[in-house]
Amino acid sequence: MTLAPLAPSALLVLPATLAPLALKARLVTLALLAPSALLAPLALKARLVTLARWSYRRYWCYWCYRRHWPRWPCRPSRSDW
Repeated sequence: MTLAPLAPSALLVLPATLAPLALKARLVTLALLAPSALLAPLALKARLVTLARWSYRRYWCYWCYRRHWPRWPCRPSRSDW
């Protein structure tokens, strides 16, 4: 018995068996990427908060911030940093 008669049917069955695997692979990929897409706004907010804290520590008051003076002339004590 030869495999020649089975070749066309095997070619038809092969994509049908791989389709669910491709769908599962796509779902797994989406499941892995979805948290990063959902957490991106939170990461942006955390970065903005960090920048705000940094600028608050560097410039003590609005006048220093506008003049780009680091905490002078209204520099507080080191305990306030």
